[in-house]
Amino acid sequence: MKPFLISIGSLCGIFLFLVVSNGLGFGMEALFGEHLVVWILFGIFWLFGGALWETTDQNTKFFKKLLIIAEVYLFLLIFVQPGINLSWLEFLVLYGAGYGIVYEVMTFRAQKWQTVFFSSCYGVIVALMVSIAALMWWRQPFDEEQFITQQGSFLFTVFDGMLVPSYTTILLKSPMSEKVISASTKSQTFLLEKNTDYLLQFASQQEEEHNFIVLQDQEGNLIKVGPQSQLRFSTHASNFSLQEQKGRVAFFGTGELLPPELMEFRDRYQARQKAAALALLPAGLRSNPTFQRWSIRFTSSLAKVFPFWYGENAKYIQSYLPYLGLAATQKQHGKVDYSILKSTGKLGTEKTNHKEKYREYFKKLF
Repeated sequence: MKPFLISIGSLCGIFLFLVVSNGLGFGMEALFGEHLVVWILFGIFWLFGGALWETTDQNTKFFKKLLIIAEVYLFLLIFVQPGINLSWLEFLVLYGAGYGIVYEVMTFRAQKWQTVFFSSCYGVIVALMVSIAALMWWRQPFDEEQFITQQGSFLFTVFDGMLVPSYTTILLKSPMSEKVISASTKSQTFLLEKNTDYLLQFASQQEEEHNFIVLQDQEGNLIKVGPQSQLRFSTHASNFSLQEQKGRVAFFGTGELLPPELMEFRDRYQARQKAAALALLPAGLRSNPTFQRWSIRFTSSLAKVFPFWYGENAKYIQSYLPYLGLAATQKQHGKVDYSILKSTGKLGTEKTNHKEKYREYFKKLF
């Protein structure tokens, strides 16, 4: 009777916790609406398991274990599975450890220390998996090459509005089209076609330096074209290929210093790049520098202890550091590749025998 009463009390405690949490604004009602059937099954299995727990019939022992397995799985399905930040193997480990805790709590052992020992081991595993789910978000790198291929090449006009159209001719010509760009509009933007050869002519009797055209390729390189200039270029690659240039044409690579009038174009490109990188991270991690530091330190520690499981995740951090805006974190963790892992040998990108690597690793560790 006692296990059954415990199961009723614990089930009521779980529901009371959810009701209070929802009242505090944590939005727990979604757990009921989205998982109502699972909740019903969980409650039935939980109560049924409590009612049968004291039975000593051999035929029910296996059935009781199945009930525990089902209860733990349904509980994790409700609280952990939605939006889970665990791989299938990590989830399986968490599930097994959760089952172990429930089994140890509900199973009588003559040696109490065994219950304490095994429960503690399972608890450490659960705590580790929960920490990984909460802090280890570096599951994939930011692929800068992929970002570049998704960008377009652009032509921008920067005029002061004082250009006289009759004195100015701006022509953008390709094998498939010919476009005359108006000089009367201050700012215009044109998307350039990929895999195309272009001829740009900027002829004007007004040669003020604050009237110019800017070209930006997929990589973010900039070309400034002033009046009385001509430029032949192509967009077959991610960066412009220049065939001919005449007049006032200046090229600025992504790492070069820019004149003030071009800074806004680089800033906009870098803002898009930063947004693309941070979009791969959860919202809470994007905007919380403290959480970012914790996550980086935790992942680095994981990579040091388990280099062949989490070494790659430590590498992935490098691709995000330029966009996190953490000068202190970058200074501290800028060499994640890999002073933190120097005692663990080469990492997961080398496809060698894992057993041999672990043997060598544990020799160094112990």
